Amino acid sequence: MVLIYRFANQPAADTSSFHHFLILMSKIGFGILVLLLIISLLSTIAACLYFIRHREYFHVEVLNKQTEKNTPVIEVHTFMQKILRPLLGSIHVRYEYNEHHLSPSFAMSRENSYSFFPTIGHRSSIELPNIKEYKLDAALLSFQDLFRFFSFTFKNEIQSRFINLPHTIETSKPQIDPKSTETDDVRTNKLRKVSGEWLEYKKYEASDDIRRIVWKAFAKNKELIVRKQEVLSPYASHINCYASFYNEQSVSQISGDAMADYYKNFVWSFYQELCETEYQVKLHFEQLKPGVTDKALLAEQISQASWQDEVTPSQFFNLKKGSVLLLHSLLPVYELEKIITACDKNTLVIYIELTSLFNEVNSSSWFSRLFLKPQSQQNDDLIADWRTNPARINLRKEKENKKYILENSLAQIEIIK
Repeated sequence: MVLIYRFANQPAADTSSFHHFLILMSKIGFGILVLLLIISLLSTIAACLYFIRHREYFHVEVLNKQTEKNTPVIEVHTFMQKILRPLLGSIHVRYEYNEHHLSPSFAMSRENSYSFFPTIGHRSSIELPNIKEYKLDAALLSFQDLFRFFSFTFKNEIQSRFINLPHTIETSKPQIDPKSTETDDVRTNKLRKVSGEWLEYKKYEASDDIRRIVWKAFAKNKELIVRKQEVLSPYASHINCYASFYNEQSVSQISGDAMADYYKNFVWSFYQELCETEYQVKLHFEQLKPGVTDKALLAEQISQASWQDEVTPSQFFNLKKGSVLLLHSLLPVYELEKIITACDKNTLVIYIELTSLFNEVNSSSWFSRLFLKPQSQQNDDLIADWRTNPARINLRKEKENKKYILENSLAQIEIIK
C-alpha cells in the first residue's frame, strides 16, 4: 500500500496517457485495499463485541484421555453456539494449563449448516509429556481478520484437572526381610531383634522382674519404670520402603521433569514388585498424604510429587524401620554420606543414576544430529537442554565421591544405571 500510494502521488508527464492510466488504477487499488482493511477491522471488532455480550454460549469439554501413543494425549472439545464470525476472518483457540504453559493454536471451524450465527468448534488433542498433575486453567479465544493484521484475544476460565500416572518398568525382584513388626502373622526366614533393652521402657507391673527397675528414673520421678527385655522374634509384618524427592541442584524445567518421570516410574514399579511378596508393604515419601494405602491413590500421589529442597532424607527416613531406601543421583554428597553411614547390613539401598537417562536418549551420532531430521523432536530438545544445564558439570564432579561412599557402605547396595 505504501508503494502504491507513492506511485499514485508522483507527478506525471502530460504526454504520457498510459502513465495517467496507471496512476488512476493505482488509486483505485489503494482505495480497495483500504476499504478491505476497514471492513475486516470493523467486522472483527463487531464479532468481539458480540462475543463479550454472549459469553454464555462458549463451552469447553474435556472428552477423554487417549493412551494409544507413548505420550499421553487428552482430547478437548471447544465450541460456541450462535457466534458472529469476522467477515472472511477466523477464530482460533489455544489452552493455558499449569499456570503458564500454552498449547498450540487451533482454528475453529463450522459445525452446523450455513447460518449468519453458526456454531463453530474444534476437537483439540493436547500432549501431556510428563508424569504429574495437569490443570486446564483457561481457553484463549482469538478473533482474527482476513489478513491477520488484527487479533483480539479473550480469556475464558476453565476448571479441569487430570493426572498422568506412572507406568511399570522392569525392575529386579528383591529379597528383603522386614524390620517392622505390627502383627505376629507372618514368619521371617531368620530371627530378628525386637524392642531392645535399651530402646523402650514401660510402667512397672506386678509380674515384672524387679531387677529391671530403672532406679534412676524412680529417684527423679517417684515412679517405677522397667526396661523392656530384648527378644529375638521370628515374626514380622511390614516392609517399609522410603523414597526421597530432595534436590538442591539447579536443574532446568525440561531436564528436571524428565528425571522426575524416570524416578517416579522406578519407585512405582519397585513398589509393585514388593507387593508381590508375602509381607505388607508401606511406601513413604515426603509429599505422601497420611493414610493413603490404596494403590490407585498411591499412584496419583507419586504422580503429583515433585522435587523439593525443604525436607532432607536424613530428617525423613526412619532407618530403624526402613528395609529399603530409594536414593537418586541428585542428592548432595553430604546427605548421601549421612544416610549411608547410618545404615546397617539389613538395609537395602537402591541408588538410581538419573543422568543415565540422557545416555539412553542420546543414541544418535553427531553426523545424524547435524544433517538428518531427529526421529523424536522431544528427545532432541531434551538432549539440547541437558547439554546447557549448569547442574550437569556438578553432577559429573560428584559422581566419583558418591561411588566411593556407596562402595564402602555396610548396607546392601544396588546401583541402577
